[in-house]
Amino acid sequence: AWPVPSIQQALLGMVLGGGFLAVIALVLAFVLKREALGWGDVKALAMIGCFMGAIGVWQILFIASTLSAIFGMLHLLIVRQRDYLPFAPSLALTCVAHVLYGDHYLRLIFPGLNA
Repeated sequence: AWPVPSIQQALLGMVLGGGFLAVIALVLAFVLKREALGWGDVKALAMIGCFMGAIGVWQILFIASTLSAIFGMLHLLIVRQRDYLPFAPSLALTCVAHVLYGDHYLRLIFPGLNA
């Protein structure tokens, strides 16, 4: 369902995905004075970027962030307590959905995209 990336695209996806989350993790740790994003999430997105390529990593990051925000709001409404929710399950779920059904749902989310 997805185009297999070339070596260059795989390396670019790994660097862009992992590097983007690494910068966010470092900035949030500096600003909040605590770890706000785990390094496992950074490694997971780097692996997904290597697997999906440079374009796929941005699509997955966008959809996983939206999905994670929905999970966080539902958790806050149901439990009524702020907790740390890991980001990697949203990344993994989005990656699997992207591989299996990406041709179908990407047309709904990004209408101008030729998936």
